[in-house]
Amino acid sequence: MRYLVIDLKKARDHLAQHWDPLMKDEYTWPCPECGEDVHQLDARCIVCDVPVVWRNSPVWRQRYGTSGKVEERLRATPEDDQWDAITDYLFRKGNRPGRWFPNVGLMDKWFKYKDVVPVNTIVSLIDNYNGKPHALVNVVVNQVAARGRRKAGNVVEAEDRSVF
Repeated sequence: MRYLVIDLKKARDHLAQHWDPLMKDEYTWPCPECGEDVHQLDARCIVCDVPVVWRNSPVWRQRYGTSGKVEERLRATPEDDQWDAITDYLFRKGNRPGRWFPNVGLMDKWFKYKDVVPVNTIVSLIDNYNGKPHALVNVVVNQVAARGRRKAGNVVEAEDRSVF
């Protein structure tokens, strides 16, 4: 997913002599998409709705968590045009309130193989899963990827791990 990263230290360097350390929690930065000022309390630009991550901002970190974890989550979030009914069904059944995969690799696998495997097979994998709910997305995506690789005929052989 596309998102905006604003670094408070770079903003401080940019403002140089106009920087006031007592006001550091009040600084805003213009959104490069629309030009609207984005406050450190905002997770998205209020005009164009682009997600925003503030690095080195204690105010933002307190409200949303560490910038690294939020960026990882945003990278593992599909774009709106990738979101479809089967992906929505996977997330609803997996009881995942957000629209992000546990990691980028899993998201890449899903979008690479979900169209190779028949939808009824994917629905069956989701409906027949009986493990822990939070693991459903991981398990189903890996099963879909395995079936997709077999169907595509490009099963990758296991690496040779022998010691020379």
